[in-house]
Amino acid sequence: MRPGAGLDVECRDRAGRDILVLAHNYGEPVARGRLLRVTGERRQVIHRGTAVEIAVSGHTAYLATGRWGRDIMALDLRTGARRQVATVPRIPGELVVSPDGRALATVAYHPFGVSHAVVIRPGAARGIRRAPLGEGAGGSLAWTSRNRLVYGGEGSNLRLFDGALDGAAIPQSLRRLQVHRGP
Repeated sequence: MRPGAGLDVECRDRAGRDILVLAHNYGEPVARGRLLRVTGERRQVIHRGTAVEIAVSGHTAYLATGRWGRDIMALDLRTGARRQVATVPRIPGELVVSPDGRALATVAYHPFGVSHAVVIRPGAARGIRRAPLGEGAGGSLAWTSRNRLVYGGEGSNLRLFDGALDGAAIPQSLRRLQVHRGP
């Protein structure tokens, strides 16, 4: 693989017989990419164009496309139908799907301003919610339940959010995280 290239892989079944592979470059502000579906020995290109991130929920692949990957597109894996579901306010990080498959979350990174936690609920009346994380904050989000997110930033900066991102963070701040390391 060339320097500056990225590869994201999503398995759609436990046996690894249905795999989506997003191969892209890190060209800025537009990264060129191809989304391949690999089933057994068969490979099929199902998206060609801009793409930097992928998340899969059921029969839908969500792609971060467009300038800086800010446009979030839903791709129906059965029909090939595409629709834009949101535009993220800044450069999105990894897309993560909620356990119930009804929402996506990402960190919208702003190198010279305030970064935000962003939750996208495709089709909802208030489909995009965001909460400030801080000046130039990077990091990632992970769903801990259907409606709860944890943000992990640089150092030990951890914050817990409800999935609606109402207000800002849930008042409690996680200062220490106990990690169990094996038997």
